[in-house]
Amino acid sequence: MHDWARCTLGWIGPWSLLVVLGTGLVSGAEPQADACDGLADTARIKQDSIAAFRGGDYAEAERIEHCVLQRARAAGERKAEAQSINNLGVLAKRRGDADQALAHYEESLAIRRTLDDRAGMAQSLNNIAVLHKNWGNFYQALSLQLEALPLRSADAPHARAESLDNIALIYLALGDLAEAERYNALALDAMRDHTEHSSWPRLLANRAQILFQQGDLEGAGREAEAVLRRAESSGSRSSLGQALGLLAQVEQARGHVDAALKYVERALPLAEETGDPKELGELRLLEAHVLVDAGEPDRARALAESVLATARDADARLIERGALELLARIAESEADWEGALHHRSAHAELDRALTSAMTGRQMADLRASLALQQQNAELGLLQRDNQIQSLQIDRQRVFGLALFGGLLALSALILMVSMRYRYARRAHALLQSKSAALEQAARTDTLTGLANRFALSEALQQATAASGRLQALVLMDLDHFKQVNDSYGHPAGDLALRTAAQALHEHFDATITGRWGGEEFLAIVEERDRDALRQAADRCLAALRHTELRWEQHAFRITASLGMALRQPDEQAVSWLSRTDRALYAAKDAGRDGAVLADD
Repeated sequence: MHDWARCTLGWIGPWSLLVVLGTGLVSGAEPQADACDGLADTARIKQDSIAAFRGGDYAEAERIEHCVLQRARAAGERKAEAQSINNLGVLAKRRGDADQALAHYEESLAIRRTLDDRAGMAQSLNNIAVLHKNWGNFYQALSLQLEALPLRSADAPHARAESLDNIALIYLALGDLAEAERYNALALDAMRDHTEHSSWPRLLANRAQILFQQGDLEGAGREAEAVLRRAESSGSRSSLGQALGLLAQVEQARGHVDAALKYVERALPLAEETGDPKELGELRLLEAHVLVDAGEPDRARALAESVLATARDADARLIERGALELLARIAESEADWEGALHHRSAHAELDRALTSAMTGRQMADLRASLALQQQNAELGLLQRDNQIQSLQIDRQRVFGLALFGGLLALSALILMVSMRYRYARRAHALLQSKSAALEQAARTDTLTGLANRFALSEALQQATAASGRLQALVLMDLDHFKQVNDSYGHPAGDLALRTAAQALHEHFDATITGRWGGEEFLAIVEERDRDALRQAADRCLAALRHTELRWEQHAFRITASLGMALRQPDEQAVSWLSRTDRALYAAKDAGRDGAVLADD
């Protein structure tokens, strides 16, 4: 099996994106009112947005979608607003701006959580998970997909199948072929009665990819040809591109270089037409591999270097890793040991940056280990119960023969009971210790060390359940955070996030402080004095404003915006959080680097 194949996973066409462009965080200025006044009714312009997307005119699709968003906000239609923001995220992803796409998806998810829109939450979680998978953050991607799966309605089997199959692709990227095959099979079973749905070819294509990774070239080729026939009859360009890419991989593995190049040449125009950076990058990387096998290292090197540059710009780390591996292979074949060492070193450094995936596997292994220990403990107790019962029966049989035998059996019984008690206590203590460790990990944000969204949501529900408690909610969002990542890199962005989290934690008397998502932080404060809240907010913002951060040779500063809301009598969590969120937007609209207290 070729090493590069592990980096060319998924072949996910745009079908899942088209279904969401029916109705994302807006970057930059929204269109003016007169830019939308000339458009038709909202239902019609939604159709225009879909048409522009399908035609590859993403700038026009984005312009129209901003108008849809503007109208949804003007009408106070929060569900439609969340969908439109999500659609802007899809467009940003298609343009190759993954950071902007993530910001859109996370804003859409926040709104959908306040509305308890389960289907919408599942869609947003799935979109965020796909981004993390493309970045190589497999643990985060898997956690998000597992969170989305129970939200999928039984009345929408294609949506549930999408989540199951995306989980399969994550396991495939991790190299766990057994789990990948299992989840893909579950996805196919969910769609057995709906094989005419547009998602069916994608499931079959991913099934073919798993077979290819398992070394079953015949099975992979058979499934890919089935997808190809379906795509040619239906006119589905995305499915056609998937099938052609898979068949190119199969033919290359068989040593049929010319046939592989022909499939690639047919697939490339389709990928260029859709403009999906990930799909196009994977296909060009595949073409470079085939060119190496065809004895054209110069063309392969030039293509791989182009793919590498594009992947780095888009932070597509899996494709970047594949390009580095190929460049090292080409350099070694030409005895360019210095170049090979350079690419191997970059490849190793990138692998170290992807260790979060292994963290996820270790957590999963720990959970499995705990479950196994618990099962073994229960089995051991049952076995000892059986032994005790056996001893009791033996004692009854020999009691009439000899008192000594009866006393011996009784002694053995007491010994076994004592052993069982000590064993049970040790097993219980071990399980409690491991469970506590898992509970802490599940409730903590790994970057800041503070509470994560799960712990914050639980604390928010508990706070509103206590009707007599007098509290305030503080929501902080870093200003222009994307510029920090773009200018200084993601490690500098992580430093900024940790600094902001610490400032919020230090300057507010909070019962709990944590990361709400992305660059947003939340605190539940035991405070009813409005002036004291404002003073704490001023101190917090001033501390951030005057702190100079340093990363490598760069020095920079950050600011934040704060939204605050005092809880009204018997107010529920959704309303309380919504008022705080509106206060945050007011702070941003007022020019950022400031705080707004709701109802002021």
